[in-house]
Amino acid sequence: MQALADVYEKYTEALHARGYYDYDDMIIDVSHALKKHDVLRAELEEQYQYVLIDEFQDTNEAQMNVVRAITQNEVSEGRANICAVGDDDQAIYKFQGAEISHMIDFRDRLYKDVETIVLNKNYRSTKDILTLARSVITQGNIRLENRYQDITKVLASANTDLPKRMRQSLEGDW
Repeated sequence: MQALADVYEKYTEALHARGYYDYDDMIIDVSHALKKHDVLRAELEEQYQYVLIDEFQDTNEAQMNVVRAITQNEVSEGRANICAVGDDDQAIYKFQGAEISHMIDFRDRLYKDVETIVLNKNYRSTKDILTLARSVITQGNIRLENRYQDITKVLASANTDLPKRMRQSLEGDW
C-alpha cells in the first residue's frame, strides 16, 4: 500500500506540475478546500443558494462532501434549497465510489421534511418491457422501494405510439 501511495503522490505531483488535473482530483481538492477554508465555504453557500443534483444515485463520498459543505449552513436548519434527482435502480457506479446510502442519508439524516416525488411514467418502453424489467429489478434487496412505504416504483408506459412505431421500424416504414 505504501508503494501505491508513493506512486499516486508522484503521479499527482507530475500532473499538477504540468497544470493538469483529473476529474476526481478536482472534486477531492474542492472538498478539502471547503473543509479548510471557512470563507470559501461561506462564499459558495451564499453564491449557490439553490442546488440541483442530477444522477444522484451515482454520487461518491467526495461529491457528497461538497454538497454537504455548501448546504449545511445552520441558518437553513436542515432545510436547504436542494433538489436531488436519482434512481437507485440505475446505480451503476459503485466501482467509482457511488453509494445508495447517500440517497438514504439525504432523506433520513441530512435534510428535514424531504419531499419524495416518484416519476412513474415511462415514455421509452412498452408495458411488456416494463413488466419484465420490474420482475428482474425487484429481486434486488437494497432498494428505496423496499425501505420506504411512500415509494412505489411501478412504471406505466405513457407513450401510446410506441408499439406502432416499433412495428413501423421493424417493417421499415419510418
